[in-house]
Amino acid sequence: MNPFSIRNYRGAPTFFKNNTPIFPLLFWQTEIEEEDARAFSAAGIELFSFFRSIPHYDHPYWIGENQYDYSRIDTALRRFHQLLPKAYCIPRIYVSAPDWWLQEHPEERCHFFKEAPDSRYEGLLQGTLHESFASERWKKEMGEAFRLLIRHIAEADYASCVIGIHICNGITGEWHCWSPQLRPDTSLAMERYYGHPIPPPEMRDPQYYRIQQNTAVDAIDHFCQIVKQESDFLTVVFYGYMPDMPNSAQWGIEGDHRAVSRLLNLKSVDILSAPHSYERRAVGQDGYFRHYPASVALHNKLFIDEGDDRTWLDGRVNNGVEYVPAKGSPVDCEESLAILRREFGNMLTHNIGMWFMDLNGGNFHDKKLMEEIARLKRWGDYSMRLPRKRIAEVAVIISPESEFNLPPRGCEGNLLSEQLYNMQIGELCRSGVPFDLYLTSDLTSLELKKYKIIVGLDVRFLSSQENAQLTRLLNSNQCTFFYFRPPENPQEAFVSLPPGTELIPTISARELRTRFAEAGAHVYLSCDDVFSVSESAIMIHAVTTGDKCLTLPRKRRLIDLISNEVQIVDRLMFHMQHGETKLFLLENP
Repeated sequence: MNPFSIRNYRGAPTFFKNNTPIFPLLFWQTEIEEEDARAFSAAGIELFSFFRSIPHYDHPYWIGENQYDYSRIDTALRRFHQLLPKAYCIPRIYVSAPDWWLQEHPEERCHFFKEAPDSRYEGLLQGTLHESFASERWKKEMGEAFRLLIRHIAEADYASCVIGIHICNGITGEWHCWSPQLRPDTSLAMERYYGHPIPPPEMRDPQYYRIQQNTAVDAIDHFCQIVKQESDFLTVVFYGYMPDMPNSAQWGIEGDHRAVSRLLNLKSVDILSAPHSYERRAVGQDGYFRHYPASVALHNKLFIDEGDDRTWLDGRVNNGVEYVPAKGSPVDCEESLAILRREFGNMLTHNIGMWFMDLNGGNFHDKKLMEEIARLKRWGDYSMRLPRKRIAEVAVIISPESEFNLPPRGCEGNLLSEQLYNMQIGELCRSGVPFDLYLTSDLTSLELKKYKIIVGLDVRFLSSQENAQLTRLLNSNQCTFFYFRPPENPQEAFVSLPPGTELIPTISARELRTRFAEAGAHVYLSCDDVFSVSESAIMIHAVTTGDKCLTLPRKRRLIDLISNEVQIVDRLMFHMQHGETKLFLLENP
């Protein structure tokens, strides 16, 4: 019987091991190496994850009609169990169709509006020779192969160490439709799913995009249900990423995760994961999530942040692993520590899970880094005794379906997305006022009366029900609402907004701080540093060197997790260097 479950605990979903809440900190590696297994176990980590996409393509477990080869999976899981007999894991299992099946069933492949040669996984977007997410035959036949694998794992001699299955497909396993820059999916399978001939990109309307986006969610539900039918494993998926990539105009909306509200209502999914911002993760930036953590918690699912920041040791190990570079990587141990603390602080203040990710190998072969991880894990365990609610007075709402109503990204009439999802979220993180990020589809489920201001980050489309809910709030004067408008772009479409909505341009952290204060929200930090707070934790990451002043709503017992100093204060002055991270726990005096 699986000892792990997800329950609400002190105001937030979390792991339970039997009847004990567990601080949800994990470690991921391509396959867990012995040195890292022992180091992270010694640091107090008992949850691990592993496997990546390209080795799966090279060594599929479904090798022919009624033929299976579980040796690679068995070897890795058995080795992990032998290395760490008291630890647990969530392996990534891929459901992409093997080469032989694609050759036999070309009508089930993903096809593209723009021509490109067949390729399996070459390049960043992993090629064109893949199944269509709309293929019923793929779901049925791959599903049966996957079902047999889940039975095999559940009955194996290492089964006691497996607590969940991370179901992966699409680009690098993250459920993005294959090669979206080629404007998929024009396959026969997609045409059957859509019910009509597939329109060219310039003719694709909101109804088409809603149906196209549902293909990934339907597939996720199909494979997650198989896990539930065959085992008591938890289910994990990558899904719900914000459309925040800088090349999004070339990427194409077909590759986005726009059906996240539908996915959050699936009973088959227990845990969602996503990496945090790739554009704002350097030292001195916020590293905020590419997701909607408040909505995930509202649906009683656990969100796990993929902490795939590199350390200063990245790329120094020659281990045969395909090297993947990253922007914003730290240059020395001190910068690495600052980023580790920022990752941990974002996790702690949002009451979510996280895995430290060693994508290229050797990133944590450093005594100081591992001592810090051990120390942070101890504080994380301690924090489970404290209240875990968010206390934000600002709600930020986003409608991922808004862009269905606009011209293609980068065209006149749709120039705002990158500013909203990159620049403006970065400014919100530096406003000194905490915010909760929700999908507009959750408006009718929220206790909005606890918020003093609602920010419409991307609400260019609202359903009639969402519009009515916001209108009621405005008419009752419960809160202030404003929406970011496009700068000097009159062709930007507004499908529906409540009467009396204030439209404003994208604005700075300082201007946001002023507006939030005018609406009655408490300002914790009056400078433009990265800030996050919950009922029992604070994280500050310095954008600039200088003196800082933290102001609390009332006197609290403040524990500095870096210096271990304890004070009872409602106001604290201190000095920080650029890129430094401070972490505090808050208790009643």
